[in-house]
Amino acid sequence: MQSTDEGGTASLVFRASARALRRNRRARKTRYRQARFLNRRRDRGWLPPSVRHRVQTTETWIARLRRWSPVTALSLERARFDTQLLENPDIEGVQYQQGTLAGYELREYLLLRHRHTCAYCNGLSGDPILEREHVHPQSRGGSNRIANQVIACRTCNQAKGSRTAGEWAETLGRRTTLDRTRKANAEAVQAGQRPSLKDAAAINATRNALAERMQATGLPVETGTGGQTKYNRTQLGYPKGHWIDAACLGASGEVVRLNPEQRPLTIKATGHGKRQHARLNRFGFPRGHKPQARSYRGFRTGDQVKAVAGKAKGCAGRVSIRFRPCFVLQQATNRIDGIHPRDLIVQQRSDGYAYV
Repeated sequence: MQSTDEGGTASLVFRASARALRRNRRARKTRYRQARFLNRRRDRGWLPPSVRHRVQTTETWIARLRRWSPVTALSLERARFDTQLLENPDIEGVQYQQGTLAGYELREYLLLRHRHTCAYCNGLSGDPILEREHVHPQSRGGSNRIANQVIACRTCNQAKGSRTAGEWAETLGRRTTLDRTRKANAEAVQAGQRPSLKDAAAINATRNALAERMQATGLPVETGTGGQTKYNRTQLGYPKGHWIDAACLGASGEVVRLNPEQRPLTIKATGHGKRQHARLNRFGFPRGHKPQARSYRGFRTGDQVKAVAGKAKGCAGRVSIRFRPCFVLQQATNRIDGIHPRDLIVQQRSDGYAYV
């Protein structure tokens, strides 16, 4: 029998709700579900996915190169700068501070902190020569501490002269983009604002994890610092280049012979497609479903192809397909659209990397 008074109705509703909750709990298939609480401790050596993929990509190419050629040793730039040399001047006295690499480690640190760009003009002056610059000049009692140093191009360094960054900012006008940029950055530098080193932290974490993976290969692993690499390259007279820096790394980089005019192969990880289920417009709303097919007439996006006929005859590069006979051929500095698939032959199937 059901009660019709207000209290009885509330009691019936409550019991019905409780039954629904119990039924819901019984119906849940949660036996193998991972616990939500008290189990989120990260494993030792955990890296965020954005950093972990760098380690895995390098590990993949180490394995490939070992499969294709007799690799006998590995070199790794594990530390970008020597923090002992920069921060602790009393480790082994003045001799340690003024050794062969003195100045190179500090400069590499500053270049990394300012991303190889002038701290005042952000590269607008067009001067490629970068120098260490004191915010408070040494001629006026400024110290050699890292906090008092930035990277500046020679043009800005000479324009600033023996003034502090704040004094120089007061003399700058706002007529040109260069002056406005210099004024804003000089005021920020004087206030103690420095670029964040979050990217450097990610790189350092990558180096440590990569060193462990390289040591696991069983090959001898040589490590060095960025300052040592810069010193070796300068002594050998080679220009700046990432691949040249890799050759001049560590003790084995002191005697390296190479052709600086040589153009190395550039490899970029592109993946094997996207997991996105729908294409979005500029407002974020779906505008079309993801195509089910991944190939068209035997070609897939990422294949390395060569044109044997048509307007791109003789050209080779990476192909981007459309689901109609109108492909795009991408080269290092050129993009050719409207190529028919019958005019192409496959040189290498897509393996998740782009080669330039």
